[in-house]
Amino acid sequence: MKDGELRGLLLRALYDRRRMRSDEHPEPGFTDFRDEVFCLVEGIPFEEQKRLLFQLAQARLVELWAPKSSQGLLLLGAWISSQGIDVVEGNRPAPIAITLHATNAQIGDGNTLHARTADDGN
Repeated sequence: MKDGELRGLLLRALYDRRRMRSDEHPEPGFTDFRDEVFCLVEGIPFEEQKRLLFQLAQARLVELWAPKSSQGLLLLGAWISSQGIDVVEGNRPAPIAITLHATNAQIGDGNTLHARTADDGN
């Protein structure tokens, strides 16, 4: 699976959790990564999810709780940003390649939206 597809899966998972509340964090949709057994999307290794979430954060599509530690940045939590919500809902183009399967659209490639149809062969 390509990185754009994996980023889309993670962004969609955070989007789906955006209204959940946590007693430990005031930000709606906060996903706690302090337990390394936690997996936001099944089938994507934890380290791979962290790498992709940092890419989404650089594109300002997610917010991270990632303080610096002696080993670099330590990912403790994440939640979708308002820009990320707009990308998932189709109100703004993504600044990086992201494939959102649930909407059957490819976003990226020069920040243009490419609708995919059943007869595309995709």
